[in-house]
Amino acid sequence: VVYVQVQSDGGVLGWSLVGVSLLAAAYSWVRLRAGGEKSAFLGQSVFLAAGVAAIFTTVFPVVLPSTLDPAFDLTIHTASSSGYTLGVMFAVAAVSGWALACLVLSSLVMRSPAAQCAEASGAAGCRGLKRILCGLRGGFTP
Repeated sequence: VVYVQVQSDGGVLGWSLVGVSLLAAAYSWVRLRAGGEKSAFLGQSVFLAAGVAAIFTTVFPVVLPSTLDPAFDLTIHTASSSGYTLGVMFAVAAVSGWALACLVLSSLVMRSPAAQCAEASGAAGCRGLKRILCGLRGGFTP
């Protein structure tokens, strides 16, 4: 973090964030030595957030500097996605979220006492979705 500040002339905001980062690291170390694990974790979180913020505020608008030529730097303008790409990513996230929700629902239903009881009794007590899921698990034969 300090290297980036020195190379890029970080300014007041960048150096202030470096100071916050160093103070948070020292706080975290002291709290960890004293046995305060939760506050040490909070200190490490502030350390990381302030360090990342210091780097990005210093190099803005460059996201990834080029080692060959500054003309090849990746900036926030060249790294942005088009509207079509964002639409495709939203659709993929929606389908993935739906699949994850179905997986969680089926695991919760199968762990419920009613499903375990029905599995032991040949799925006689299963109704609706639980009956279907019991059948998928081999709890009964139609």
